[in-house]
Amino acid sequence: MKRNLIAGIIVFLFFGLLNGMVESAEYCVSSSLGIQNALTLAAGSEEDDVIKIVQSTDGPYVGNFVYNSSNSGSLTIEGGYTTGCSSRVVNPANTVLDANGSGTVLQLNGALDAFVDGITLQNGSNSGLIASLGRDFILRNCKLQYNTGGNGGGARLGAKKIDVLNNTIILNEANFWGGVAIGGSGTEIITFADNSS
Repeated sequence: MKRNLIAGIIVFLFFGLLNGMVESAEYCVSSSLGIQNALTLAAGSEEDDVIKIVQSTDGPYVGNFVYNSSNSGSLTIEGGYTTGCSSRVVNPANTVLDANGSGTVLQLNGALDAFVDGITLQNGSNSGLIASLGRDFILRNCKLQYNTGGNGGGARLGAKKIDVLNNTIILNEANFWGGVAIGGSGTEIITFADNSS
């Protein structure tokens, strides 16, 4: 009897821990529609989501890509994947998102952590990237070019902690802060490292 009770408690704890763990969902995308669909699905989940973008060998992915979520899971967007997302070459030149001169290229809004890595964001007319996040944001190995905006032509970033690492931010224009506008009332830590302009 005692042995069965102990075994039952162990099983209960094991499944209780599994149910309490946050799972992750991965999306492998190779079209503009696929990118937006993955962002929409990720915004509706409580999971830690990873969007893997296949290299844009047939020209850039054109659109205004938007993520709006009140969920607590994290979001990772990575470029440079080969077909099927079996391997990856981190080089922003091989994965290009382009707003075609209309609107923001990529906009991320939510109370979450977000990470963008290995992507070119170009030709936005309201900044190349807008990130308004409640927790941490990392922009790494990216290129922001040919974007314009009122504030922050290349990017407009707000989060509790912001890391801008190993990016190239060139040929962007704005009324204020042509390259990047960073901050906001909730921003506590900002790190710039190994960037070029």
